[in-house]
Amino acid sequence: MDQPKLTTTSYAIRGLLAIRAWSTCELAQQVHVRMRRFWPRAESKLYEEPRKLAARGLAASEAGRVGKWQRTTYSVTPAGRDALARWLAEPGGPPSWCWWDASCRTSPT
Repeated sequence: MDQPKLTTTSYAIRGLLAIRAWSTCELAQQVHVRMRRFWPRAESKLYEEPRKLAARGLAASEAGRVGKWQRTTYSVTPAGRDALARWLAEPGGPPSWCWWDASCRTSPT
């Protein structure tokens, strides 16, 4: 069975993950701070997306703890970085305000 097409949320989250690893809470905060004025999203979708990307092999997850709280951190995989770079190169791909563009075109650290 084919997997559903990736959404703009998928690409936005991968763009953030191309910068550094984040927890879902940190990702939601970043979207709120950086994009909420021109690209509002339901917070629940922002919390779901990293798990979906990990299930597709486009992100990796690492379980850990912060104090007594469990926390999962997500990072982009090489396949996720490649797919994001291909999307950025497509005609009509990223909008001109795509602030993560430069991060995705550089090699991983």
